[in-house]
Amino acid sequence: MLGCYRTFLALLVVIQHLGGASVLGAYAVFGFYCISGYLMTRVVHEGYGYTATGIGRYLLNRFLRIYPLYWLSALASIGIVLVFGASVTKAFHPDIFIPQTTADALRNLFIFFPQLESPRLTPPAWALTVELCFYLLIGAGVSKNKLITLVWFVFSLGYHLFAALNNYTWDDIYFTVWAASLPFSTGAFIYHFRGELIRILGWLPSNMYAGLMLFSLLPINWWLSSLGDYVRDIGFYINYVLCAFTIAYLVNVQSLNVGLLKIDKIIGDLSYPIYLFHYQIGFLVMVGLGYMGFSGSRGDMLLAIISIPFILLVAVLIARWIEAPIMQLRARIKKQQLVQVTVRNTQTNE
Repeated sequence: MLGCYRTFLALLVVIQHLGGASVLGAYAVFGFYCISGYLMTRVVHEGYGYTATGIGRYLLNRFLRIYPLYWLSALASIGIVLVFGASVTKAFHPDIFIPQTTADALRNLFIFFPQLESPRLTPPAWALTVELCFYLLIGAGVSKNKLITLVWFVFSLGYHLFAALNNYTWDDIYFTVWAASLPFSTGAFIYHFRGELIRILGWLPSNMYAGLMLFSLLPINWWLSSLGDYVRDIGFYINYVLCAFTIAYLVNVQSLNVGLLKIDKIIGDLSYPIYLFHYQIGFLVMVGLGYMGFSGSRGDMLLAIISIPFILLVAVLIARWIEAPIMQLRARIKKQQLVQVTVRNTQTNE
């Protein structure tokens, strides 16, 4: 059910960015980071290995996963700016305009936004900078075994404790690479200690319905934290724990049949296109509403509600016609590495 959870988190990001649900998207992004920490650690250990060739194939597949669709989303933004004008797109989101300098163009080309630099043709791409950083670190071995992962996790936890004791700002505990180290290391921790976690979580029923109930914990915590005005501190860390708990449960659900697993993957494949294209689709929906005589603007929940079906439709089309061929190429690259690992292990056993 991890695929469904990823797309659920992506839709929460949409609800913040288009509907104005403050900080809800941040809660979801920390969940994304935790999932990435788990998945990247798993694929390196089980699919690529830590040889130079294996890590090279791993990084190539990470490139194919992130960059082609990102470039497509950036081109979509450029097209929107050219058609409607920078003044209109900047009124919708201040970072959507065509880069004016070489440095800005290169940042948008290579996804390098360590300080939320503007312009960002795809506004949420700053989080991809963080993802890419940890892809490299995981490939370099920061989650290579239990001990290293535990040290990484403790260091990451220490950063957040230090930040809390020294009244660090929201930017320091959310936007930075240092801040993201906690959920990424937690995901790696979940991978390495999954056996222990299975025993700890054994009291929970292993079925789809329990997983869906866990999905609700994030928005409920966000809502209660918003009411109590602690959404950026206590509520944020409660959310981190809830996301980690949910992911630890979901990766160990054993009761889904093959058909449900396939559906889960199809739904999960929508998460990245949703994340990349929701601003562009939301803008076009807003313009369309204006032409029909209705008012709407970013931050209006009605805009998010109306936009989501169109965002899902575009995500389905992109996943089917653009991402699927790329995924086939990635699968071939990974399969070649698996064959090499199998041959090497066979020779070692002999």
